[in-house]
Amino acid sequence: MFINFLVQEDGEAAKVLEYEGDYTLKDLEKIFLDLLDIDKEWLFFGTRPNGFTTRKKYIKTVYLRESKIT
Repeated sequence: MFINFLVQEDGEAAKVLEYEGDYTLKDLEKIFLDLLDIDKEWLFFGTRPNGFTTRKKYIKTVYLRESKIT
């Protein structure tokens, strides 16, 4: 499974951050609940070097895919 984040920071081109792993819809639900939490400005996904931290306002789209499109 792949989790993809479409991220666009101010003044930057949009980029897709793709992570492969054993993700479930519950994992995706947690991400969306974190994005909806108005008390948190930042989204923390995974741990560095494989994860990232960004302001939630820069996340444009998050989606879960079963397999990589080739």
